[in-house]
Formats: sequence, structure tokens, C-alpha cells
Amino acid sequence: MKRIGFVLLFAATLTFTSCSVIKVLSSAAKIAGSGVAQILADLYEKYKNSQTLTLDDATTLMSIAELGGYIKTLKENEEDASWLKAFERGLVSGSEKLITKENSSSVISSLLSIGELGTLPSAATVASPATLRVARDLGVLLKNLQP
Repeated sequence: MKRIGFVLLFAATLTFTSCSVIKVLSSAAKIAGSGVAQILADLYEKYKNSQTLTLDDATTLMSIAELGGYIKTLKENEEDASWLKAFERGLVSGSEKLITKENSSSVISSLLSIGELGTLPSAATVASPATLRVARDLGVLLKNLQP
């Protein structure tokens, strides 16, 4: 009888732990999606005025480098449907209505297709050729976000 109670307690603990881990991963994905959305919204505001993404200020370079970190994580989890769904929810909720449920999949695909975005250094302080290519590709993405 004691053995059955122990097994049930162990199973309940394992179930609770598993659910907690899934919830934490889902929350992390949503936070990452929201972070990407905020960076894209900031870059879009800069892009909107000049119709190009210039690399003449450190803030833009840092934003691109930060975006690269998020995209690296996205690429590592792109096969995980629940993680991707949570990321997409964060992307929509954090974008100040720039990214909608209707275009979020397209935005994710565009981000994943910018090959070098996830490989930029964590602090891009110089306009390297890779950063220039990423900026060009991000400009295309931002152009497509225009209402």
C-alpha cells in the first residue's frame, strides 16, 4: 500500500514538474517573440522616415546584434511547434500592431531566411559586410511591414 502511494506521489510530482518546464519554455518563447517585435518596431520607425536602414548610429547596430541573438534562439527552436506558437504570440503582442496574426508567419519566415542574422556578434559595433547584408535584408522585411 505504501509503495502504491509513493508511486502515485512520484507520478504526480513528475507530471507537475513536466508541466512547469513546458510553461517556462513557452513563456521564454513568448518573451523572445516580444523582444523581436519591439526591435522590429524600433527599426521600422527608423526605416519609415528614410526608406532605408542606415548603419550610421550605434543604436541601430546594437538593435541588429540583439535581434541576431533572438533569431539564433528562434533557429534553434524552429522545429518545436509549441515553442514557435508561443514565439508568434509574443511577436504579435509586442509589436505595437505592426505585426498581426495574419502576417506573423511571413515575418518569422523572413527572419529565418536572413541567413547571417543569427550569426552576428553580440555587439556589432562596426558595419561588417555581414552586418551590411543583414541590414539590406531587414530593409526588405521592414518595407513589407508597411501598412
